[in-house]
Amino acid sequence: VAASLVFFFLQKDLGPALFITCVFLVVYTVARNRVGMAGIGLAFLVLGFYLGYALNVSTTLAARVQMWLSPWDNGVRGGDQIAQSLWGLSAGGLFGTGLGLGDTRYLPAGHTDLILAAIGEELGFIGLLLIAVVYAVIAARGFRIARAAANDYGFFLATTVTLFLIVPVLIMVAGSLGIFPLTGVVTPFLSFGGSA
Repeated sequence: VAASLVFFFLQKDLGPALFITCVFLVVYTVARNRVGMAGIGLAFLVLGFYLGYALNVSTTLAARVQMWLSPWDNGVRGGDQIAQSLWGLSAGGLFGTGLGLGDTRYLPAGHTDLILAAIGEELGFIGLLLIAVVYAVIAARGFRIARAAANDYGFFLATTVTLFLIVPVLIMVAGSLGIFPLTGVVTPFLSFGGSA
């Protein structure tokens, strides 16, 4: 957790530190069966992010937190990302507007950070549900491979690779819904650019 926080303060970006720490804490919980210690690690991570925000370590982090605190009314340049994400998801309804028929041009970073909102607008709740099923199948197969591994190394390798594919999706779903600030982490197999 400390290494991730150092990474956060040097890189000045919330996404990679959050992603790597979440994967580490889940693997640690599996390895040691210590949920309490993982909870303490998560608390230290949140405290470190808060200190970074309070000390204004990163203007990007400060802007993302301001967007998150007030998605509908903020003065941040491009600060309508969460609001546009929520509008896109609501416009999609149950079946969506149709593939290629959404107004995703209004969705900032609709091809990267907010790809799930763009898909939700065009394919609706049903499309997002199908994507959730695909990721659930990937997770189930990855964890089944981990359980069938011949040794501990194979088990932890398969578990970690599976988490590297699933955790970013959970982070981006939470960011797109405004549950916590957007991080810039990409959605595997869907997003364009960066670490995708």
